[in-house]
Amino acid sequence: MPSIELRFNKDMIVMDGAMGSYLREFGVDKDDCVAELNLTEPETISQVHSFYKLAGAEALTTNTFQANRLALSRYGLENQLEEINRAGLALAREQKPFHILASVGPVGLVSYPFIDPNILEGSLKRIVEEELQEAYDMFKEQIEILASEQPDAILLETFTSLGEARMAVKAAKDTSDIPVMLSFVFNEDGRLLKTDESIDEVVGAFSSLGADAYGLNCMDPELSLKLVPKFTKQKDYPIFVRPSAGNPLSLEGVDRYPVSPDEFARYAQKFYEAQVQMIGGCCGTNPAHIGGVYGQIAQKSIK
Repeated sequence: MPSIELRFNKDMIVMDGAMGSYLREFGVDKDDCVAELNLTEPETISQVHSFYKLAGAEALTTNTFQANRLALSRYGLENQLEEINRAGLALAREQKPFHILASVGPVGLVSYPFIDPNILEGSLKRIVEEELQEAYDMFKEQIEILASEQPDAILLETFTSLGEARMAVKAAKDTSDIPVMLSFVFNEDGRLLKTDESIDEVVGAFSSLGADAYGLNCMDPELSLKLVPKFTKQKDYPIFVRPSAGNPLSLEGVDRYPVSPDEFARYAQKFYEAQVQMIGGCCGTNPAHIGGVYGQIAQKSIK
């Protein structure tokens, strides 16, 4: 199988689905540190990967989404950062997928909308610069470990701040030549959840951000489909989507996601028709959802 970069803008690629929400079906508590399971319950993580591969996923995502120093420190695990990230790569690699995507999530340190640092002054300039530098340092620390294990791409996912996304891409590009995939989360108004930049501002920044592929994730399929045309109009970049299985409903303290595998498969066909190249799932999806995606887009070329 060629590298994922050589497949950009050519083949449809089936990505895997959720890790955290799917692990609830294995008895993992929502308050547990999911990344730690790479060390404490590796068989469970391997099983999740194997089920997604059996469902048709060509690209498996490592269980390292919240394996940065800040996130791990909330559980007293910051000294196991390297061990947890290397184990995450090894567990995905055991399944021998076509592609391994090293997952990196936001650190949540950047609180201001992106402002050109050259026009800032005084205390605001200092605050913004400190936030950006701290975020960069945390991304670089995690990405250096992941990149040393040679995944097929660095997947920067679920970003809600344009400034933080810039730091994540810069850290990845400063670290290696591995392709970088970057995805964002928007609200119903098409604005980033944390720092409120518009989708037009984000799309307009693609060339300066420097990622190799761009995407949307962690939104219900209908909102994702509504926003996709903003992304696909940038013809120079492959586009990917990883929608959730709808907005969860809490029933007796358990989150239930309303979009069935059959309905998710119908959305996969719509994303294909909208010129999305890579399709997977986020919160609430499981191997049945990914099997539906596989049934719709496997072995197709992009439109």
